[in-house]
Amino acid sequence: MLDAFGFAPSEWNAVSRRLGSDKRLRRKVLDQAKIYALAATLDARRDAGVDEPLPALAAPPEGDDELVAFAALAQRVEALRQRQRADLVASLGVDSFPDYPICDSELLPLMSPKVRGTCAKFPAQAAALVKQSGVDFENFKALLEKAEKNPLFRWKLARAVNKLKQQQRKNAK
Repeated sequence: MLDAFGFAPSEWNAVSRRLGSDKRLRRKVLDQAKIYALAATLDARRDAGVDEPLPALAAPPEGDDELVAFAALAQRVEALRQRQRADLVASLGVDSFPDYPICDSELLPLMSPKVRGTCAKFPAQAAALVKQSGVDFENFKALLEKAEKNPLFRWKLARAVNKLKQQQRKNAK
């Protein structure tokens, strides 16, 4: 974990001791962490918005690690979800959906048949997309769950997504 943050054990221990002894510095670090968390949340919401769909990312070049491959595949699944949501908005003749999950099991019975049908079809379509990429769907789901529960893994995944986006910008030039 220390390598992921670029620390040697001695450096980490020195930072820990300093934070332990200086309440003002500790507060500043915690405040900065909250700002980063807020920024990540805002970026995730912006990136997931129907009005700003994520670009389809190319498959990572050979030699990239599994995390980058997973990030690219997760982006393609998210793009599928966004396309379906945008299609629903268009077919229902509404400006947009409220900012909550339309496929929530508690809300789904209140939704139109078109929404219920799309929500019912999405898991199979996502599984087919994952399988087309040569990935076991159960492994993919396990990695998604890990990303939800593990902040360090989520951070690494965000870095992989940024790497893919930078790569895409370079290829577009």
